[in-house]
Amino acid sequence: MKKYLFALLILLIAFPAYAFGPAIQAVVSAGGAAATCTKANVPNGDVYKESFEDAGYDLGTGAAAWQESGSPDEDKSLAGLGTATNQNCAYGLQATSTGTAVYSWYHLAANKNEVWREFSFYVVSNSMTDGQTATVSCMATGADCSGQIMGRVYIRYTNAGTTLNIFAGGDATSTIRAISTDTWYYVRYHAFAKGDCDGSDSPYVGCTGTDTGNGQIWVGTTYGGTDIANGDTFTATAVIAPPDEWILGVLTASRTIDIIFGYDAVDDDGTF
Repeated sequence: MKKYLFALLILLIAFPAYAFGPAIQAVVSAGGAAATCTKANVPNGDVYKESFEDAGYDLGTGAAAWQESGSPDEDKSLAGLGTATNQNCAYGLQATSTGTAVYSWYHLAANKNEVWREFSFYVVSNSMTDGQTATVSCMATGADCSGQIMGRVYIRYTNAGTTLNIFAGGDATSTIRAISTDTWYYVRYHAFAKGDCDGSDSPYVGCTGTDTGNGQIWVGTTYGGTDIANGDTFTATAVIAPPDEWILGVLTASRTIDIIFGYDAVDDDGTF
């Protein structure tokens, strides 16, 4: 896809890597993407890192790389979206759904039963009804967030509060926190297969005993920030197989939402 010269108006885990684990932290300004920002500025991941800065996907397309459903735009210009001097650079991934699922998935048989995932997002608009939820990030064995699911992040619209909410989920949901459109959010979440747990923090941080444990999610309006969610917990899942599909976009059909992602990175120890 060709990169656009102009942007339309464009929507979260940051695990304090530097304090309580990986953290989120970036200065948001009203200007366009900083010319000095390169792929090196985007958080690294030992499993993979996608900045969306190259023409097309950095990691390519195909059976062992990125694939698409519903025509997302991986070359969306971020100019004018307040991206200067933060972890986003000039381009991102835009998923615009008007009632069908629109998403990209990276196929990688990572064989990781514990991972940290970090990404940024910006909700341009939505027309969801009260209580509707859209999955925007997922780690699973099925490309459409099906099969064995180790972790996912949701956005929900609450009409009573005329607001969007964000939360993570495993077998249960984490605390639901309020977010807005036209704002960058930086997310990190930690997930693992609780069936591997054999005691407190063994073998993963977050295990609470045999076959029990909690993942966590951090969300901020600056990279490294925790002003939206600070280590909110969600019940870890008992997956049999590790995820090999890493998905971003609007994964829930029958949702009308326009969302942009600045980058996506997955790490196996939370250091980024």
